[in-house]
Amino acid sequence: MTKKVWGVRFSARLLPLAACLAMAAGTCWAGAQPKPRPPIPRHSITGRLVGMAPGHRATVRATGRETHTSVSHADGNYILRGLRPGTYSVRASHPGYHFTPSFHTVAITNHDVDNQDFVAHPNPPRKKR
Repeated sequence: MTKKVWGVRFSARLLPLAACLAMAAGTCWAGAQPKPRPPIPRHSITGRLVGMAPGHRATVRATGRETHTSVSHADGNYILRGLRPGTYSVRASHPGYHFTPSFHTVAITNHDVDNQDFVAHPNPPRKKR
C-alpha cells in the first residue's frame, strides 16, 4: 500500500513517518487534524487624567510583555485595548505636565483593569538664560 503526500509516494512502511511530517507541518490527511489553539485572551486598562487644561490630551503607554499606546479623550478618559495577560507599567506623558503617580504597575490576569488614574500638574516655566 502506498499513499501520496505532498506529491511524494510513501510505502506502507514509511506512512507513519509521513503522518508525523504532515502533522508537524500543520496539514492533515486521512482524517487527522491538529487541535486548534484557543485564542489568547485580550484585556484593557482604563483610567482618567485630571488637572489638565481643557482640550489638552496626553499620551498613555503600557509597557511590559508588549507595548500599547493611547491618547486621552478630551474629557481625560483613556483606554488601552488588546493587552495580553502579564504585568505592565502604565505612564502618562505630556510636554507641559508631570503626573502623579509617575506610573502604575498593573497585573492583567483574566479581566480588565479600571481606575488607573493620574493627576496632571503643570510644569514650571523654564528660566531664560
